[in-house]
Amino acid sequence: MPFRRRWTLRAALYLMQACASRALPVTDPSSQRNADQQKTEGRRLTQFWPDHPQVVMGAAPRPKDGSAREHPPAPAIVRMLGQPNHTAIVLRTAKTLPMALIDACYVRDPLPAGHDMWVLHNTDQPNISTGDQLVAKGVNAMVYTGQNVRDAFGQAYNGWLHYTPGLVLLLLSAPAYQYVWAIEDDTLFTGRLPSFFISQADHTEDFIGAHKPTHGPWMWGYGTVVPREADKVKTKVQVYRLSARLLRTFDDMLQLGLHTYVEGTASICYGLRWCSTRQLPQEVQGTHFEWNTKLTPRHLCALGDDGRDKWQHKLPWMRRPTPDEVVVLRSVCDAQPPPEETCSRLPVCNNTMMGSMARCVPIRTPRAKQVS
Repeated sequence: MPFRRRWTLRAALYLMQACASRALPVTDPSSQRNADQQKTEGRRLTQFWPDHPQVVMGAAPRPKDGSAREHPPAPAIVRMLGQPNHTAIVLRTAKTLPMALIDACYVRDPLPAGHDMWVLHNTDQPNISTGDQLVAKGVNAMVYTGQNVRDAFGQAYNGWLHYTPGLVLLLLSAPAYQYVWAIEDDTLFTGRLPSFFISQADHTEDFIGAHKPTHGPWMWGYGTVVPREADKVKTKVQVYRLSARLLRTFDDMLQLGLHTYVEGTASICYGLRWCSTRQLPQEVQGTHFEWNTKLTPRHLCALGDDGRDKWQHKLPWMRRPTPDEVVVLRSVCDAQPPPEETCSRLPVCNNTMMGSMARCVPIRTPRAKQVS
């Protein structure tokens, strides 16, 4: 056999072996391969799902004896103002800190009694000044990195999976909280924010959030629990509330090597006998409240009375708003129509002009070639 052909075959065999050694778990619990894997590894989480122990395992779960953590893991930076109250309201963000949004909508009105405001900042380069800036505004701060998550749970998490572990790290840092609200930084409540939390304060369910049945392949099932068909419900991750006991269950799962996709939160709760759920009221869900909707500043200017006191999504331009956009944000968060003069200065958008930040962008017209 020629040398080049032998080398090619050896390289192909090496690649096949390498890929096989790093193969992802099978996500279909009914497959024979997955059944054999679960049988030989003996890691069915019957303590979580006694009647439905179909679990797809992640990589190399850590041993767990059921006892509480002796030394809870810590994020990179925690700045806490006083003792924790009953409920944490968490604005989750990454990369750029949305200071203009925090000023316009989150620190203008005092929160209801028993509620604390937090910002969870997921970044690769933690900076102490970030926490100091937030504390100066009266906001609790937690800054954490992907390495903090890996140190805490022993898994190679990527950015998509940092949301739930970040909330668990918060609870481990401040275990007195009974409930934690999580809000994405491109989600906006078009009204006085304290009024919303007052309306939900008396509810005791473990999970409050918008969720709906979904069918077909469960794309959030890799490395986590594959729910029964009746329990396949997708969570809208823009805003939701978790109980402390549900977050502690997520901590147990993470230590066992399970991924906990935030979109699968409601399904996990449905699979737990003790876990109670409640829909986010339809009357506070705006017409733009899907993962792929985009709202421009012009959309906020056009909101009528039926668009106020609702959660809207998504508005990524809020992370770096222009001065006119800050005026619009302040008005909307104050449950007031934005000034017409300000709105008239905003560019008019159409579908061909929407940029990745949901702003109007100029259409580039090709220049005609000059004939020499």
